[in-house]
Amino acid sequence: RWAAGDVTTQTFSLEHQNRAQLTREFDRYLDLKTVYDLVLLVSSDGRLVTCSSRDPAPEHPPLSERLLRYLFAYDYSRTDWFRTVMDRGQFLPVEHHISPFHLEFVHGGETELDAAWDYSLGFAAPVRAAGGQGEVRGVLYALVNWKYVQNLVDTPVITNSFRGLVKEDREPSPYA
Repeated sequence: RWAAGDVTTQTFSLEHQNRAQLTREFDRYLDLKTVYDLVLLVSSDGRLVTCSSRDPAPEHPPLSERLLRYLFAYDYSRTDWFRTVMDRGQFLPVEHHISPFHLEFVHGGETELDAAWDYSLGFAAPVRAAGGQGEVRGVLYALVNWKYVQNLVDTPVITNSFRGLVKEDREPSPYA
C-alpha cells in the first residue's frame, strides 16, 4: 500500500487508534519480510508518528521502554535521509552504517553476537498525500540488519565463488 501511494493523509492522524493500527501493520510486515529490524513512520515536521514495536528475533520480545522513549524523542528532521527524502520526494538507500536506532539484540541466548549485528542498511521512502502524487507528508524508514547480508555471503555457493580472489584465510566481504 505504501509503494502504490494508497496511504493517505488521514493515515497520518496522531489519534491513538490509527497509531495502534499502523504499529500492528508494521509488526506484521516484520513478520512477513523477516529481514527488517525496525520500521519508522516520521511526519513532515520530523516527529515519529509510530514504529514497529518489537524485536525481529523469533521470540518477538517488545522493544524496551527506553528505546521507544528514545525513538519518540529523537529529532528526525536533523537526519540527512529525512531531509533528502522530504526535499527530493524520492526513495533513498542509506549506506552500511551503525544506526542511532540500534536494537539491543538477544538472539537464541547468544551472549557474544557477530559484529555484523551492529550495522544496518537503511531505506527511506516518501509518504505522499492522497493519490501518491501530492505533497510529501512524511518519511517511511526501514532498517535491515547487516547480519542478514553477511549470512547471504557466508553461503557456500558465494564463498566458493570468491576462492582465488580472497586470501585463503579470509572470508569475502558482503559490502559490495
